[in-house]
Amino acid sequence: MMKIGQLSVRDETTENDAVLGLDLIQGLPEFAGDGDFGGGNFILSLHGLKLPHVGFTLPDGRVFSLLIDINGRPIQVANFYCVKLLSTQNDVHRYLMQIGRTSLRKLRIFEAWVDGSSLSWRDLDGRYSDFWMEACMDLVSSADWIQECVANEVININPDGLRSDADFYCLLGESIFGYRGYAGGNLDALFEVLTANRVKKRFLFEDEEKFSDFLSVVSGGADYFSKFKSVLVESGSSFAEGA
Repeated sequence: MMKIGQLSVRDETTENDAVLGLDLIQGLPEFAGDGDFGGGNFILSLHGLKLPHVGFTLPDGRVFSLLIDINGRPIQVANFYCVKLLSTQNDVHRYLMQIGRTSLRKLRIFEAWVDGSSLSWRDLDGRYSDFWMEACMDLVSSADWIQECVANEVININPDGLRSDADFYCLLGESIFGYRGYAGGNLDALFEVLTANRVKKRFLFEDEEKFSDFLSVVSGGADYFSKFKSVLVESGSSFAEGA
């Protein structure tokens, strides 16, 4: 069984989905998101790879996933295609790899959670917000979005300090489900999450005009705020006095 926060590499090509523990990986690009292995090659250094037997190396021509264990669940943070082994020295294996998908920012968020760091999406550069939202999504996707709602009957949504639509959805997830809560990344996903969790709260917006203006700017739609409110009503919630 993997310990919390442990990295591992899983062979996605074979039927047995062999998983090997890993201490550290170096050489991943900051971001790759299209899933296409046709780009350039990267040198990846795998430290402390837990080998099934002496002399084992990752086979050429196979696709592997990089996983991190969060609360006993392996979550994919990268995948890559093994071109060839370059060298082995002590417990470091160096490979030539093509990267299909990776996000170092999301991996760093997971690592901070595992370490127990007191970290909020508000503390981070705005470029992290999408990855924070994705990380929260990864935690609950296998559970059909089911999460524990906050105890508050009235949820006050305030746009002060928000920088983007990703910030908006990070705020919604946190306000409705608490720290690391996920409330979707668009209105359709929001409706799906709210209905799956049978959320029936009363929402309060202290300054509707300000909120509407903010959502119009970040979403590009002048009626986004009214559509957002419709999603809340259609999924079973209502509005507190003053909303």
